[in-house]
Amino acid sequence: MERGHGEYAYIAENIPVGSALECGADYYSGGGNPSRNRTYWLLTARTPSNWVLAEYETSSDLFKAQKEFVPPSDKTRVITLPQENTDAL
Repeated sequence: MERGHGEYAYIAENIPVGSALECGADYYSGGGNPSRNRTYWLLTARTPSNWVLAEYETSSDLFKAQKEFVPPSDKTRVITLPQENTDAL
């Protein structure tokens, strides 16, 4: 995978469907307590302008889903609804 600038940066347009993604940051409070916030996603589909992500609570759940993931076929269409229509889903 092509690397971007910085130690942990990647060129996002080259991330393949089916990839496990983790976003997070570690920091310490003024009192010295660690905070490790993480969000885990599976890239399930993409278009040139949108990504479809499934969110998971833990990395274990993410990796289990990734093993079971079947990428969409070339005939699969990703349809993005306007925000006001997503409440019905």
